[in-house]
Amino acid sequence: FVPVAWRYVNWLAVFSIGFFIYGPQMLVGLAGAEIVHKSAVSTTIGLLGWIAYLGASIAGFPLTKIVTNYGWGAYVVSLLGFASVAILLLLPMWRLGVTEESKKPLPVTPALPE
Repeated sequence: FVPVAWRYVNWLAVFSIGFFIYGPQMLVGLAGAEIVHKSAVSTTIGLLGWIAYLGASIAGFPLTKIVTNYGWGAYVVSLLGFASVAILLLLPMWRLGVTEESKKPLPVTPALPE
């Protein structure tokens, strides 16, 4: 809880909430765009966005049940557990798409004359 008179603290709180929500959501789309071929980027970002919105719409019910039955401490512990499981599931993708060929610099093509 932040008092209303503390404008800058309120501003910082709202900024932090937006930063920590939008940042990871944007990185999911970026990771998907980096992994697939350039012809499938928009499809991949659309699919990942759909999955994210579906997950966000469904996540409220089980988390509400956890808070109702076990309290806020169990809520925080469950979120940490879910985050750990997500990290473990994404860990195999750490170096996916990184090959020796992908590390080579792109050839420079001269600009077309006007």
